[in-house]
Amino acid sequence: MNSVLAAFFTLSILTLTSPSIAATEVDKQAFKVSYSQYKNCIKNKPSCVKSSRTAFEAGLKIFDKNSKNLAALHYNFGRQVLKHGGKNREERAYTILQAALPVNEQAFGKNSIQVLALLVDLTDAQKYLKYEDKNRYAYWKRAVKLSKKLNGDNTLEHAIVLSDISSFLLHGFGYSSRTAKKYLDKSYEIFKTVLDEDDIRIAYSAFNLGKYKVSGRHFKEAIPYLESALAIYEKNLFSRRLEKTTRAFLVQAYEEIGEREKATEHILVIGSISEINNVDQYFPVYKKRAKYPENALKDEKEGFAIVEFTVNRKGLIEDVEVVKYGGSYAFAKAAVKSIKHYRYAPRFVDGKAVKTTNVRQRIDFIIRNN
Repeated sequence: MNSVLAAFFTLSILTLTSPSIAATEVDKQAFKVSYSQYKNCIKNKPSCVKSSRTAFEAGLKIFDKNSKNLAALHYNFGRQVLKHGGKNREERAYTILQAALPVNEQAFGKNSIQVLALLVDLTDAQKYLKYEDKNRYAYWKRAVKLSKKLNGDNTLEHAIVLSDISSFLLHGFGYSSRTAKKYLDKSYEIFKTVLDEDDIRIAYSAFNLGKYKVSGRHFKEAIPYLESALAIYEKNLFSRRLEKTTRAFLVQAYEEIGEREKATEHILVIGSISEINNVDQYFPVYKKRAKYPENALKDEKEGFAIVEFTVNRKGLIEDVEVVKYGGSYAFAKAAVKSIKHYRYAPRFVDGKAVKTTNVRQRIDFIIRNN
């Protein structure tokens, strides 16, 4: 949790002390119990959606509608749904947080740290919405502007907000990647200036910059960022998943610029820190897209190919055979040519890389996706 949101959570816990005069003793007691359960939950469990909702609903019965107490409860509920709400959580959280915004503006002020935290989470909730929203650009723009006003232009707190917003813009639909890159650059430079050199936030920013470069196929430019992030992740035992992801991007970057041996170095490490027990769950680290056969494309013919092969100790492909194909043998030939460029993380047994036989991969050739 970033410092902006942490400050809000602390404030929300400390200020829930003054119920409305009109509240009954039964309602007061019910709120006391539900809020106590919520506080205990956030101290001990990652997900507290149910208890935050119960506390919010109990608060509706005892607090004035414009009170700071109710505003805090409303936000806490929305944020819990956003982070831990399960299926369609972003859409459900977005509705809750939108309703919480005017309440928090009234209670704390439109230019408050509490409203800033809410705007950041609204941007987060927006990124996976399945429909076009009129506020798609309003919330993140307002968040950046408000953060600069409250935190200053070159502070750690502002860098955290910029980093969060840039991540949402990169992963969301319909946002400007150039704007995201600008915020990433800014936050990365601030992090490097004010944080210890091994701080995980520097790694996260460097990784996102590397990923941005990969997405634009600027592979040589991506590598220094990714290697920088990796150097930090390697020192943190709790960052194994991030380390593996970063190495996978480095495999792609090195393969694309023809430096296969460097790609192999990362492939071997991925294999050594992964549990690969079932061939059916064996997925490539790097894939080269199959070229659609020209004649089949001209004739609007679709098909597929299933190939079987061996992954050697370096994660390279050997002994490729066509198991089945449909539509045309041209699809089988294209699939074989593509598969030979794939890279897998080799399985490790007793600390040593071993060959894996009978690995299968299906490639579909569908015109609408090509």
